[in-house]
Amino acid sequence: MGSTKPTIKIDITSDTMCPWCFVGKRHLETAMKDFESTFEFDIEWKPFLLNSNTPEEGIPVLEYLAQRYGQQVADDARNGTSSLIAAGRKVGLNFDSNRKFVNSIRSHCLLDYARTEKKQNQLAELLFQRYFIDGNNINDVKVLLDCAKEIGLKAEEAKKSLQDKERRKKIIEEAKVATQNQIHGVPHFVISLIGDQHGKAMPLHGCQPIEMFRRVFTSIKGRMI
Repeated sequence: MGSTKPTIKIDITSDTMCPWCFVGKRHLETAMKDFESTFEFDIEWKPFLLNSNTPEEGIPVLEYLAQRYGQQVADDARNGTSSLIAAGRKVGLNFDSNRKFVNSIRSHCLLDYARTEKKQNQLAELLFQRYFIDGNNINDVKVLLDCAKEIGLKAEEAKKSLQDKERRKKIIEEAKVATQNQIHGVPHFVISLIGDQHGKAMPLHGCQPIEMFRRVFTSIKGRMI
């Protein structure tokens, strides 16, 4: 028998290169645990490209931070004194500062395929782990296929998804649409109750605190009474 619990749909626009998206995922999951007896949750990851022109070989992340945000930001990351490092530690994440900032389109292609197999959220978690914690290059085909294998995706289909030019175009176009819809940074969440004809979807921009997600879920629960 299927679940009779109502389902909350959560669309997350994100880039696999975005560390705040990983922290935001942890905050969301913590809040979800408080409501798992009330709701089912359907999470869909949508693509955003922080830098679609990143070279294939990648850029050392500290170098990228200096170029994009200034030397002080890079120094804070190197010294472990940035707000990101502190936020990560609070939720048990220790970011590898020796990783490279790489082109993320391939990883988005794999995520797009994983959605069709109902394993997208599982893959998103693994990609974040491999990249931010282990320092792996998630633009590397072997790394991506290893991730696909680990969560039980079909090897041939996963490989095809990485070679699919139409899927690549789709990812780039969806990322452009996100920008056109005034999403200029990530993570970006849209939370709605499936089948709710009266309640509006709730957009949340940025790495929201746990309490914000709790408030949204509480509000949705209140509308059901």
